[in-house]
Amino acid sequence: MIHLVRLGTHAEKEYLIKAYAWYDEVTINANLLEATSAATSFFLLGAAAHGRGFIIDPVTYAFALDPTYVLSGSPRSRPRRPKSTFASLGQKYGAPIDSNVGQRPISPQEFTPDVVASFAEAVLRYQADTVTHTLHANVDYLDEEPETPIQPSRLIAPYFYYDGDPEWLRVNGELARAAVGMSARFGLQVWPLLCFDSMLLDYREDIAALADAFTDINCPGYFLWATAFDETRATAGQIDGLRHLASRLCGTPGRPLLNMYGGYFSLLLKEHHMDGVSHGIGYGERRDVIPVTGGGMPPARYYLPAIHDEISIDDLFRLAAGMANDEFLHTICGCTICAHLIRSGGVQFLLDQFGATVRKLVQDTYRDVPAPSVFKLTKFHFLDARHQEVQSLQSVPLGTLVHRLSEAHDRFALQLGPQRLSYLRVWHRALT
Repeated sequence: MIHLVRLGTHAEKEYLIKAYAWYDEVTINANLLEATSAATSFFLLGAAAHGRGFIIDPVTYAFALDPTYVLSGSPRSRPRRPKSTFASLGQKYGAPIDSNVGQRPISPQEFTPDVVASFAEAVLRYQADTVTHTLHANVDYLDEEPETPIQPSRLIAPYFYYDGDPEWLRVNGELARAAVGMSARFGLQVWPLLCFDSMLLDYREDIAALADAFTDINCPGYFLWATAFDETRATAGQIDGLRHLASRLCGTPGRPLLNMYGGYFSLLLKEHHMDGVSHGIGYGERRDVIPVTGGGMPPARYYLPAIHDEISIDDLFRLAAGMANDEFLHTICGCTICAHLIRSGGVQFLLDQFGATVRKLVQDTYRDVPAPSVFKLTKFHFLDARHQEVQSLQSVPLGTLVHRLSEAHDRFALQLGPQRLSYLRVWHRALT
């Protein structure tokens, strides 16, 4: 099982640097690498020294969306120019993107056989060489230049969003075949990425078309991105569709599948060829292709391992009220973070730390908001809890883990509400 954590911003490096033991690889978006190539490359060099690999998501799908999503400034500002990161990526990826960034979305008809080959090579070369070239260009800031290239653990074929348009499905298949055919040239594995509307999981004919477009590619594995797919809110049909797609796509000859935005249910699909997940630090288990803007900082939330989802800090207080130390460690969480807080001062001390507030001026009114330390605690707690979930898949029979889903529903339904936890029953049925 491969456990990847996505670096969303450089503010999150602190967590990944201190938690090397709790994940296997880092996922980096190409636009973040392009915006901060030196800082990102130095971080990946340090991760490599601790035995942690990385992959680079080339985010090629963005160039087929409405061009306003890659423009800088607000919609009211004039003139609006392409974001420098995407403009630079467009130049490095070449035709058909280079001259169209921010002007119009590219279309499947632009991918002639020659363009497919040149585009696939450029996208793979960017992933394979950028970090090594950046480190070489900044060698004066290193103690010593790396003896071997710092390269991704595997390369991702260029990909575009599929919502049922057969032309984009055709182009995605052609790009994947071309890219996989170049793996020997780069000396690295190349995995296709299937990016598609999660609503298609309700329809077996769409699943069949998606799988059939990729099953004949002689690749070592696949990446999956069912956009806007929320494991805790998905229908029973979508949950079953994900399992069916994994089995149909990877069943012969048993190739692994890695979910680019997945959570605990994806981990439970290990017997259906799901070999790993990637997610953010306390978020990022779901993502749409349309970027979310605005909204401010999300509230601090506590990951409850038994239900494999987050709860509010208020819910944590209600659940833990009156609990003894051992009961909390057994029922709520026994991760490194929580166990340390319990040893330091008991359950009440733990609740005081997760519930710490500071007074802040918000819209002309002073309000109590979570202290910065709370966000740090919840993020480290999540990373440790998710690491333990991954470890449990190696040591606990799958049947036992599935049975625990039903037990967790019954244990917490009264306090959190049966509707809130209905996904646990959906997961249980899908896996049994």
